[in-house]
Amino acid sequence: MAYETIDELKGVERELADVDRLLDQESDVTVKAAIQETAVALGAGGAGATGGGIALYFAGVVGFSGAGITSGLAAIGALVGGGMLAGIGILVAGPLVLAGGGYLIARSVKAKQVRAARQKLRDHAVVRRDFLKQLIEKHHHLRDELAKYRFHLERLNSMIDQLA
Repeated sequence: MAYETIDELKGVERELADVDRLLDQESDVTVKAAIQETAVALGAGGAGATGGGIALYFAGVVGFSGAGITSGLAAIGALVGGGMLAGIGILVAGPLVLAGGGYLIARSVKAKQVRAARQKLRDHAVVRRDFLKQLIEKHHHLRDELAKYRFHLERLNSMIDQLA
């Protein structure tokens, strides 16, 4: 298409504005998803750190005095056959494992939601494509209108392929 009139150019401008809106929405969704994944990971890591602090408090001599911390670390480290250093490793590893697990779960849930949304859009596009095919077959004598239908049909086919 040559876009020879102002009206044709305005149509292009409207379509570009639609695309810009979609891209802005996608950007917002991507940022929100990253924030959600981070929040879940931080929450899980915080729970692990809290649990580690409670375990340290009660594992040896009760309390957070020098004797309480060293005996707690030694008691926790003794669970794996080590001493205070092994206890530090266990207390540090717990929150990291929980944070990583929380992040992976949040990411998996989000990926599942994206797949479902993609399938829903694809199904909608298939219905529209089939309807346009029927209109083209029914009104084959209207050549100019058919050109518009065919244009949209080609775009829908392209979208369906990309959403697969």
